[in-house]
Amino acid sequence: MIYHYNLRSKPSSERFEQAQTTMSDDVLPLSNWIWAGTALEKPGQDFDNNDSLQLTSHAVDQLRSAEYNDVRELIEAVPVLPRLIKLKELRENGRKVTPKLKLDRQQKMSAIAAFVTIPQVNTESCQQCKNKKSRGPCSECVAGGGHVFNGACTNCQFSSTASACSFYIAATGKSRKRARKGSSEGDEDGRNFDLTTEILKQRSTAELEIWIGLIKEEIESREFAISRAHLRRA
Repeated sequence: MIYHYNLRSKPSSERFEQAQTTMSDDVLPLSNWIWAGTALEKPGQDFDNNDSLQLTSHAVDQLRSAEYNDVRELIEAVPVLPRLIKLKELRENGRKVTPKLKLDRQQKMSAIAAFVTIPQVNTESCQQCKNKKSRGPCSECVAGGGHVFNGACTNCQFSSTASACSFYIAATGKSRKRARKGSSEGDEDGRNFDLTTEILKQRSTAELEIWIGLIKEEIESREFAISRAHLRRA
């Protein structure tokens, strides 16, 4: 069991010690995670940020003992990592700089945990990641579909701009752009949403793949509901 405490609160010393003991007993060793057939090892304090394996090992080492349930669930679900973290180069005052990966917030931790574990559904980068001003830390844009960060990529989730990601899907199942358009036309409930060939041509391949996933999930959900209804009647 994972204990999740709000760091702003002031639990009693006894409760805090219980949480610390339980978490330490519950934490998986870093060697539990594998890359290219080799178990991860903890890098030294002065590891090279440009070394993707060392950087990923350092990140996983922090994520495996995170106090947040969603972070632990993400990182523990996939012991064989599908990718390593590679930081992208940014320009500041005309010079190329490599950002530092600071996992100091739950949102950032969950984004990186997803980056190193989730299956990638997009075949091209989102519009924000294509922009040189994007503050997402990773050189690769990775999105896991509508069930992960509402479709937003991990870079946008990390930089607190998930709702601005071109892969982001609103709660109604429509993309952010489509939702605004529907609202301006007085179609707030989405009943007049028409999926036309013209609309499909305007969307990127990655967005279409996300839509396909959502449609399949909805169909499966409806088929399951129908089968349950038939069983009840029987």
